[in-house]
Amino acid sequence: MFTRLLELAREGSTEKRRELFVAVSDLFVEGVDRYSDREVVLFGEVLGRLLEAAPIEDRIAVSRKVAPMSKTPRDFVLRLADDEAPVAEPVLERSPVLTVADLIELAGRKSDDHRVAIARRPVLPEVVTDILVDRGGPIVLETVTENQGARFSGRSQSLLAERAAASRRLAEAFARRTDFSPTLIDGVVRILTPAARRSLGERADVDGLVDDAVTTLAFARAEAQRQRMEARGFAADIQDGRRGIDEILSLLVGQRRVLDIACVLSVLAEVPESHVANAMQKPSGTAVAVICKHLDVSPAVYAELARLRGDRLCLSEDEIDLMLFEYRDMTPGTADRALKFHQKRNTSRYGRS
Repeated sequence: MFTRLLELAREGSTEKRRELFVAVSDLFVEGVDRYSDREVVLFGEVLGRLLEAAPIEDRIAVSRKVAPMSKTPRDFVLRLADDEAPVAEPVLERSPVLTVADLIELAGRKSDDHRVAIARRPVLPEVVTDILVDRGGPIVLETVTENQGARFSGRSQSLLAERAAASRRLAEAFARRTDFSPTLIDGVVRILTPAARRSLGERADVDGLVDDAVTTLAFARAEAQRQRMEARGFAADIQDGRRGIDEILSLLVGQRRVLDIACVLSVLAEVPESHVANAMQKPSGTAVAVICKHLDVSPAVYAELARLRGDRLCLSEDEIDLMLFEYRDMTPGTADRALKFHQKRNTSRYGRS
């Protein structure tokens, strides 16, 4: 069957190729659960050869069919995602095949229409929303802020708060977020007109939110400073042998204090904190694994940290398992050499007077 399909894919007639494209896509969708991995790959090759010659309405139809399917060949999904916006939108919004790295790359170079589709995905980690907020126009910012499945870094929240002054829809979406900084919500709510404030609910409730945010601000700042000082104290305790690194990391992971974890690791590994914090926000686990292996963090505690990162970055179980396998297979010598190379490169780059 597949040999015949490949022969038909080389057919010169545009109309026959169009008919074949639709027929093969239907055949794939209807029987995907029965096909072997090799058969799925062959389907992807046939559909890929037919894609360029297919008219846009057929490409849109096929994109809608395969968007929710987890077994669609990744190369084919990427070609659809890289197509014109109407073709790309279904897979950008719904395809489970696209990885976080794929979404970051596409959000960085495609159009705002593509970014809006990405902004509608049910779950979005901070590393993706950072790109959407940096690169997106008003409609992208409004869409992603309205998405309750999207997570935002502090930096992105600040940028959205600044841009909310020029967009009532964005300001209202921002004020409805329950996971944003109370201080930033306070500032955004204050710029809304009375009518817009009433649209968020009873005015007394909104004013109460503002008052609560102002009241909470001083405490939040003091608590953040206290936690940072505590983290530095933890690092000193580990250096002096008073406490173990596993104990401290497990404690911080349990409290979900990612930035304080980065602080402790940076002090102990003698790496700039910004580098560690940046590594903690990336899907790849190699940099964090190198530091933890160098510091002799146990596999059990590293697994706790990997699962915290996986939760924050919306990683799959398979991606988390890859982190754990990488850590298990990494030798202390490999980690030490990698870290020394990083330290040396960092010193040569920034240490010159």
